[in-house]
Amino acid sequence: MLSYHPLRLRRVVHDPAGATRLWFDVPAELADAFRYRPGQYVGLRATIAGRDTRRTYSICGAPEAGAIELCVKRVPGGEMSQHLAATVREGDVMDVLTPQGRFSANVDPAQTKTYVFFAAGSGITPVISNLRAILAAEPGSRAILCYGNRTAAEVLFNEELQALKDRHMTRLALHFFFSREPQHVALYDGRLDASKVQALLASVIPASEVDEFYVCGPLAMNEEIVAALRAAGVHGDRVKIERFGVPRPGTKPAAPAAPVEDTGPIEVELTQDGRVRRFHMHEHETLLEAAERHHFALPFSCRAGVCATCRCRATKGSVAMHTNYALERWELDAGFILTCQAKPKTPQLAITYDEK
Repeated sequence: MLSYHPLRLRRVVHDPAGATRLWFDVPAELADAFRYRPGQYVGLRATIAGRDTRRTYSICGAPEAGAIELCVKRVPGGEMSQHLAATVREGDVMDVLTPQGRFSANVDPAQTKTYVFFAAGSGITPVISNLRAILAAEPGSRAILCYGNRTAAEVLFNEELQALKDRHMTRLALHFFFSREPQHVALYDGRLDASKVQALLASVIPASEVDEFYVCGPLAMNEEIVAALRAAGVHGDRVKIERFGVPRPGTKPAAPAAPVEDTGPIEVELTQDGRVRRFHMHEHETLLEAAERHHFALPFSCRAGVCATCRCRATKGSVAMHTNYALERWELDAGFILTCQAKPKTPQLAITYDEK
């Protein structure tokens, strides 16, 4: 079960690339709860201007580091990112949600694989965690990073990436793309998009030689790159996607909305940490909204169907989800839902957080 725990900030660094880097100490009694795989993320919770504010951020360190390392890009108007940049200090304590996420390479020292990572901006954060793990633990594998930014000055982890390259000269290739800074090679001028991916696959990175592709960046970039990979014959479990940010207004949801029946007052049975509770809700509200109205503390973060922090399983009845950018087909088939998006279609529902 996901849960928040108070963790102390060991170190805070303000990166010249416009980010705040944070290292949280994990006490021995919470070591198991905060054990993570490369590429996973945690949630942060803080009261900002009197509001309960929650955001999720990818862990950028290596799992053996013994701390939770985050890198948060400062976003104009971003409540949490501005709060972290201006307010938090070393020694402060923050509420941190236990790790989750599936944007992880299954690292095995016996494997010999080729990995390709496409990232833009702060999308590098889960990628560098995977790179560190692969290069440290899979001596026979190699990795290729294609990383897009506006300018060289905005490249996050530039020193760390160059250091990884120096240590693994033949196993790590770095390709940087800048949309607002000319480069000597035309391929690297402009945004990392479908045309760039097509050119890379045709000349630098033959798709047939790649075992796994990882894509992490803004929604539009992700969609373009995945489309280019599919056009090149790359499908299924060879591609992993991590979506950063909230979908743009008007964007077609991954799971089309279904009409919600006029069911009247809905009876809901909620199981959480072995405890069963019941409440009523209306068909026009989401499960998360109804639970909050009844003062039940359920896990959530983005409220946009992206992060999966609110994931649970419906064991009775059915729901309609307006947007789903987090759950895979097998999860939907097994009854998993996102409470921030789920509205009832039947007069009775039963949901549980105790089944994974």
